[in-house]
Amino acid sequence: MMETKGCSLYVAPVLLRHIVGFYGTDKVSMTVETVDEHSGGRTLSGMIFFHDPPNGEIVEQFRQIERETERRMVAVHKIRFPEDELPTSEAATN
Repeated sequence: MMETKGCSLYVAPVLLRHIVGFYGTDKVSMTVETVDEHSGGRTLSGMIFFHDPPNGEIVEQFRQIERETERRMVAVHKIRFPEDELPTSEAATN
């Protein structure tokens, strides 16, 4: 539990999904979603933007998360089709 004079905040384990966007080297955005407890549906409620300055530490933390994620990613190889078997745009959209 985190406490501030006059109020308390209880922290419980939850699963949150955020979309993080990077803009150049000094800007980061994070989506804020709400969840309907009955249907489980998610709604985009807004976005939080961080800019360096004044949020250089926050931007750097997001960059570190990005670097750690890239280190764990597995390379994917392109699949080559013979010229006469190239998928058509119609087949690719289905």
